[in-house]
Amino acid sequence: MNDIFFLDEYIKINETVENGINASYEYECEYGHVSHRFIKRKIETSIDGKEYFDIITPYGYGGPLITEGIDHAKLLKMYFSSFKKFCKENNIISEFMRFHLFDNRLVRQDYYGEVVKLLPNVIRDLQLPMEEIWLDFDRKVRKNYRRATKDGVTLRLDQTGSELKRFLKIYYSTMERNHANNYYYFPESYFNDINLNLKGHYAYFHAIADQTIVSTELVLFSEKYAYSFMGGTLSEYYSSRPNDFLKVEIIKWCKASGKELFVLGGGYKRDDGIYQYKKAFSPHSTEDFYIGKYIHDYDVYEKLVALRVQEKDYDKGTTFFPAYRA
Repeated sequence: MNDIFFLDEYIKINETVENGINASYEYECEYGHVSHRFIKRKIETSIDGKEYFDIITPYGYGGPLITEGIDHAKLLKMYFSSFKKFCKENNIISEFMRFHLFDNRLVRQDYYGEVVKLLPNVIRDLQLPMEEIWLDFDRKVRKNYRRATKDGVTLRLDQTGSELKRFLKIYYSTMERNHANNYYYFPESYFNDINLNLKGHYAYFHAIADQTIVSTELVLFSEKYAYSFMGGTLSEYYSSRPNDFLKVEIIKWCKASGKELFVLGGGYKRDDGIYQYKKAFSPHSTEDFYIGKYIHDYDVYEKLVALRVQEKDYDKGTTFFPAYRA
């Protein structure tokens, strides 16, 4: 079974967020099969009366996936050549990949474009006995977990999204407190789509204190991997350490459910407080996160950038890709 970020249902859920349409490209030859799911976005500016597009993988981890192969090097060489031709024929100017952490390393290593290493993600190995996992936590995690249980914090598991309103209130307040980019303020409809279309692939974990939800986390999962997707904590309950309690309970649940790895994610900046907090749950295991960039038509790309530069709100020092969307 493919990981959740490669499922058609997940790609479709991200259409509105990325302002595009779910699309795919399947390539098959004597050396194997490659499947690529992405969002195709229309570029609002036309050039010489022609419409152009770009593609992006949805929020999370994705990119082309080898589903079967007997010679990966030859397969990828032929796939990349075929996909570049497809993009040229369909007026696709550029592509932006968020590579999967584990499942398409060969694709990333042979990628035809620029590959950029971003921040490391903290990975909790769930294949160890729970006793060893507990001892591998930073001492402060164990201390905070005991503090939470002493203060009466309990767990509520929700696999339907029935308390979405409360989840969103805490999530949005946490994003505001952390001065998060507007991109991360996913609308309520996005979560409704998850609740409706990803059944069996998600769970909301709520830490309860004073008979109300004070810390919450949405976890997405497939057969092998689970991901800390989004969540938050009420600042007035920090002293009871409900989020430490919640993370430990999530790890226990994921292990009991047969997952092999739990991805806690990374920080906003290298070695920031958020990253250090996550690392306390797995001090010795991280995985680097990579993105990929490629321009299929430099001539049109440069024309689009030249038009964008003329607009007043354009930051000429931006490193955003593609630059015409900065």
